[in-house]
Amino acid sequence: MKRAAREFIALFAASLSGIVVLFLVGAVGYQLISRLDLALYAALTAAALVAASLAAWWFTRRKLSLPRLSTRTLKFLASAYAITWTLGGPQVHTDLAASEIAQYKRLKAEGDNRVWDSHPKIQFYVSFPVAPAVMLTYHEYQIAGLWGEGAWELRAWYFLGTRRIIGMGTWIS
Repeated sequence: MKRAAREFIALFAASLSGIVVLFLVGAVGYQLISRLDLALYAALTAAALVAASLAAWWFTRRKLSLPRLSTRTLKFLASAYAITWTLGGPQVHTDLAASEIAQYKRLKAEGDNRVWDSHPKIQFYVSFPVAPAVMLTYHEYQIAGLWGEGAWELRAWYFLGTRRIIGMGTWIS
């Protein structure tokens, strides 16, 4: 098997294990969230995701007998993650908040009686890159009475904006 194919298998295993951990933590999260502070829950989930992904990547590379990554490759990956974190994170927050505020303004213009003075409420708890140009974020919003959500979202970042890849709600109203 060629080295590129083995590298792809290692990256696929790391990504798959991270996604499995994310959905497992989300599935049992409603039980944990009542016992933990939400920010702590989000941080623990993020740490579990990163740990599972790195462990799967390391284990798969070891089993496939792949050589260590070169210093040049490691520097490239580190800079790609840093750029994604510093530029992609704020862009993800901006795009999500703009979308939710647009929904709020539409509801207010329609004269919906569920829109109160305390709205909108938007909070971001954790955002980090899971791959270059891919951000995972947990945020909550409430734009009207019985119109809100708390969700994990995986978003692709492409310098001019972001696109939702997949999302998993933890609560909805």
